[in-house]
Amino acid sequence: QYQKEQLGRNAQRPHSQVAVARHVQQERMEIGIHAAYVPIASQDLNFRVLPAPETHMVLCYLPEGRETFYGIEILKALAKKHPEVPFCILANDGGKDAQKIPNLHYMGTVGRKKMEELFGKCSVLLRYPEHDGLPVMMLEAQGFGRQVIHRYPFPYVITPEEDSIESIDAALRKVLS
Repeated sequence: QYQKEQLGRNAQRPHSQVAVARHVQQERMEIGIHAAYVPIASQDLNFRVLPAPETHMVLCYLPEGRETFYGIEILKALAKKHPEVPFCILANDGGKDAQKIPNLHYMGTVGRKKMEELFGKCSVLLRYPEHDGLPVMMLEAQGFGRQVIHRYPFPYVITPEEDSIESIDAALRKVLS
């Protein structure tokens, strides 16, 4: 409702809004707001394909205080299904949950150099928040030659057939096999 009220103010003006992803554009259209689809990307993206890692690692973004929105329960379920695969979680130190699942590694906030190192070690970026636009992290992962599993369709991204642990796990198994 809040989004409808805020965005509705400009609904009469054609293309008074920009949508960075097709699904965001569609959401706005559903509430009567015209938005131009403009996939805006950072100028700082690195498009240097890194060699494939020797072992699998899943890279995840789970900012502190927004764990539920960014899919902590999905990550926990997948980590339990794949105990041999490390899941590296960025932007979160894990707090009281840090030691509960041995293959969930909370990395906290890292700098650009450490990010490139982690992209070099990971085989897949799993990004499955409740809602998302066009995340730079996803574009970076692709630029480094990494697979991406994301809730929303995007070129060269693996999108699970449905929002269930089983379907997300099937997508992850495709990468891990």
